[in-house]
This record gives sequence, C-alpha cells and structure tokens, in this order.
Amino acid sequence: MTGETAVVGSMSRRKRRFAVVLILAGGAIAMLLILHWLRKPVALYNLTAFTLPGGVRAFPRSINDRGQVAGLVFRRGTGGQESYVFLWDPDTGARDLVRSYSPLSFTPILINNRGQVAGSVIDPNQAERCFLWDSDHGQQRLATLSPRDNEVHSLNNRGQAVGFSRTPSGIRHAVLWNRDGSIVDLGTLGGISSVACSINDAGQVVGFSVSTDKQWHAFLWDPNAGMKDLGITNQAVFSPDGIHINNKGVVAGLFGSPSDNMLISVWSSTEGTRSLPAIKGLYAWPIAFNDVGQLLVRIDASRLALGDLVLHERTDEYLWDPDKGFVRLDHGAVRGRMSCFQTRDINNKGQIATVGDLGSKSASQGFILEPIAEGHRKTLP
Repeated sequence: MTGETAVVGSMSRRKRRFAVVLILAGGAIAMLLILHWLRKPVALYNLTAFTLPGGVRAFPRSINDRGQVAGLVFRRGTGGQESYVFLWDPDTGARDLVRSYSPLSFTPILINNRGQVAGSVIDPNQAERCFLWDSDHGQQRLATLSPRDNEVHSLNNRGQAVGFSRTPSGIRHAVLWNRDGSIVDLGTLGGISSVACSINDAGQVVGFSVSTDKQWHAFLWDPNAGMKDLGITNQAVFSPDGIHINNKGVVAGLFGSPSDNMLISVWSSTEGTRSLPAIKGLYAWPIAFNDVGQLLVRIDASRLALGDLVLHERTDEYLWDPDKGFVRLDHGAVRGRMSCFQTRDINNKGQIATVGDLGSKSASQGFILEPIAEGHRKTLP
C-alpha cells in the first residue's frame, strides 16, 4: 500500500502544479486582454468619403475652410483615360473645371476660401498651362516667363498665386502671379535658380533658391523687404511640399541643415528658428500648414530600392500640433474602413483632405478626415 500511496501522492502533486500553471496562464491572458483593451486606439477623426460621378480614381489636393475640395479626377473616356480638375462642395457636390491631358496625379491644385481654384494642366499640345478659375469669370490663363515647364504651387485668399516658371534661357525662377494674371519674377538669393512654394494673404512668399555658395537655401520674400535667407537645406528639389508660410507669418519647412533629411524647422520674426522634435525615418516631407500652427508631415519610414528602382516603400502620416506634439495618423486614429491613405491638405478647422482606398482592390478616391471633439472620442472596436 505504501507504493500505491506514493503514486497517488505524486499524481496529486502533479495535478496541483498543473492547476497552478492553468491559474497563472489564465491570469496572464486576462492581464493581456485588459492591457489590450486599455491600449485600444482612440478615434481622432471621422471618415467622410466624397463621390465624383464617373470617376475611376480621385486625387484631392487641397481643402478650404468651407470644406470645399479641389483636385484631379481620372475617368474612362472614348479615347482612353481622361483627367479633369474638379471642385467638390459639401452642399452642391462635384463639378469639372478644366481638362488636363496628363496622366500624372501629383500636380498641385489649390483652392482658397473664396472658392477660387488655381493650378497647372497639360494642354492638347503637351504644354503646361497655368490657370486661375472662379465662378464669376471661369478659367483665366496665367502669364509665364516662357511657354514650357511652369507650375503653380500655392494660392492665397486674395487670388495671388506662386510657383515657378522657366526663363527664356531655360532656368526655373520663383514667380508670383497677381490677380489679373500678370507675373512677377521674384529672382534668387544670388544663385542661378529658385522656386516658390507657399504664399500667405499678406503676400509673403517662401521657397527655395540657390545662393551665392551654390547651395540650396530656404527663402522668405516680402513685398516690401524683398528676399531673406532662412538657412541652408539639402532638399534640392522643385517640390511644393518642402516649406510653407501661414497667415500669421510663421514658416515651417525643410531648412537649417545641409544633410539632415528629417530636420523640420519653424521660423517666426519674433522667435527666430527652432527645430521640431525628431521622428525616426529616412525623409520628412511637410505637406501642409494651417493658421493654427498644425503641420501635416509625411515620413518615408522605410524603402527597398534597386538603384533608382523603388521596390517597396512605407510612408507614415503625422500631424504636428503646437500643444500636443506629433500625433501619428495611422488607421487607429481614423474611424472608418480606409485601408491606406496619404494626407494632402489641412484647413483652419483641422479638416484633412486625403487620398486613400477601402481595400486592396478598390481605386483611390477622396476622403475628408473630420476631427472628433475630445469629449466625443471613443475607443475603436
């Protein structure tokens, strides 16, 4: 009987150990579930999709404080794919404004608070045509320094636009278009070339220029004071998504370092230049800047390339808020079914125009991210 008792005792101890293990495992699982629930993302935005009749793909480019959106839409026409500049209004829907004969979707299209739309399109002769449109006068062609390679990058609420135009000798120069369509060459910081990226309602312009040191620098141009050097940049690109100025005269963009791809600086006449906190990534692109001081930033987080051929690229979207710092606009921040998206513009109400899709097989279309008031935010399921 002693042997049987020992066996029974051994089995009892194993059962007790097994029961303890089960209890500990159950407790661990319960704790993980609690932590998962506590870490559920809180939705910061509601998702509103806007439809464009007959549109195969839609690419919103800008949004004004009235919630109107302007961009490019691609449709199947009798001769193949056709593209149009569109204006979408939350009350009246969408309308086509200007036909473009280009297959590209990244052309800047701007809208101001008066509902005026400006941009650049390709005409049937494959020449770039800069235009300003409003509901009273229709489409107005903007003057250029030469017939080819001209682009509008920004539009203020007075109907002034900026961008670049090639000189007769073939050099790109920063230019300003007045409301009557006339053009002003803003010159350079002493170098050969320049490009204007953003203009505010006071007529102040920011952009990039080659300086006397043959390096690219950020500049601020003022109608009364002329062009001011804001500092060196390593972004030797003609992109409108590099530097911005808001109606408070604050500048945000890529300047302050000849080599740091992630450095975003903010300048004001009262505080000078300061750098925003660093984010991990390969490249930073300031997308849009509003009068509240909110800045949309796209980060090239990772990239796999074979020479100049990009095989895979991952980008992350962020919102810089002066009070909250950087907030990542991932899928957990958006209440909706959008699988991927890229931000395009932000207005002074915090509404964000985006392009995205609702699944792997859906076409790109336009969305508006509507901020949810803090007292109404809920965790996502």
